[in-house]
Amino acid sequence: MSFGQIVTVVFVIFIGYLTFGDKIEKLYDSQDDLTFKLSDVPYTTELFNIMEETEKKSLLQEIGNLCVSKHHADKINCTDTGYWLANNMTDEGIANDLIIELIPTCTQACKTQKALPSVEVKEEKKPKSSGKYGGATKWFWEE
Repeated sequence: MSFGQIVTVVFVIFIGYLTFGDKIEKLYDSQDDLTFKLSDVPYTTELFNIMEETEKKSLLQEIGNLCVSKHHADKINCTDTGYWLANNMTDEGIANDLIIELIPTCTQACKTQKALPSVEVKEEKKPKSSGKYGGATKWFWEE
């Protein structure tokens, strides 16, 4: 090859990179744009079964939200989203039998494009007593 041919090939490669570089780089991305983060995850099925019902619902909702977010962030199908969740849970040390129970929650949330409704823990409100001041504010100098 002559010097002119080498310069031409390098120039064509450079123009091609400027034109299609971002698309080429995305082909090699690891599709891990959304990080895996769940709070208060039980590591075995036994621990999951002894959780309170509101904690279970909250965990399932969090898994559903995470899967829907992953599906939209990386534009992957629902099966791959379930595999992503399973791989990350395995890396966290969660037992396989529990992972198998939680995967349908992920794929269902992904397919319906919405997570389970939020679980709100309702606090019991204490009735206000009228007391000495009839519900008015007691001033600090009155103590």
